[in-house]
Amino acid sequence: VLIEHAGPSALPVVHYDEAEGVRRAVAHLAELGHRRLVWLGPDQDGRRERADLFSAAVQAAGLAGETCFFTVPEPVHDRHAQIGAAAAALAARLARGR
Repeated sequence: VLIEHAGPSALPVVHYDEAEGVRRAVAHLAELGHRRLVWLGPDQDGRRERADLFSAAVQAAGLAGETCFFTVPEPVHDRHAQIGAAAAALAARLARGR
């Protein structure tokens, strides 16, 4: 299965609506009673677009939200290093308080 593949393919291709997915996620969190949301994501091209979708969805839902980015460590495919960088960014954000 290919994800977001453009052009002909002999394999099945999955396309998704990222904006709708973010809106649904924010709506679900609001339904659970959450009123302050934080977007945690890598500071990379293309990823900031998701954060913009998050900000728009949070605003449309009348919630409070902010973004928190982390620098992706090298090598970029080291999942444990990425998790560590994300955890450190979130911990720093939480240490600052509201």
